[in-house]
Amino acid sequence: MKKALIIAVHPDDETIGCGGTMLKLKEMGWEVYWLMLTAAFPGQAWSDEIIKKRREEIVEVAKIYGVSATLNLKYPAATLDQQSLGEVIGKISGILADVKPDWVFLPNRSDVHSDHRVGFEAAWAACKWFRAPSISKVLMFECVSETEYAPPFGEGAFIPTFTSILPAIYRGSWKSWIGINRNSSRPRFHEAEKLWRRLPVTGGAEWALIMPKHS
Repeated sequence: MKKALIIAVHPDDETIGCGGTMLKLKEMGWEVYWLMLTAAFPGQAWSDEIIKKRREEIVEVAKIYGVSATLNLKYPAATLDQQSLGEVIGKISGILADVKPDWVFLPNRSDVHSDHRVGFEAAWAACKWFRAPSISKVLMFECVSETEYAPPFGEGAFIPTFTSILPAIYRGSWKSWIGINRNSSRPRFHEAEKLWRRLPVTGGAEWALIMPKHS
């Protein structure tokens, strides 16, 4: 059975970037694994109530997607640029060794959020062939609720080379995620929802950039 590992820097990145594709892969018989790099902790910008709610959301969303495992490195959110890059690479490498995925989905390297940029750099380094020989394809997905804040420089443009066509049935599960988050304090998620609703009611598509193999 083929396996896909979705690397989400924050919980909800996976849904904004490739949620429909996760459902599609599951329907095709793939095992889908969900790796989050960060988590919310007391003392940051969130109350204990919000932190509890987010943890409950993660459990619910994992059920919607039917993931084979939910994994989290639990670095404090918005602090990845303060962590040892080598340590983050090592932890992601360990998960790649355990899961042995065929495909890996990474966050967009050009997102303005520093966590996303560092998360990409660490994950991309961990995907080198000598660290993760099981990987046949690495794809970089776009979180539209982050990218629009980035300066419009040419070198940061997201130019997809992979299209995942999604039938209308996947909208139901995506909207379930929306329902779970309806009262959450995540304005960026609701901005992404607005973009998603512009897609034709018959279905839609998600895009990714196929990354070249590297040593």
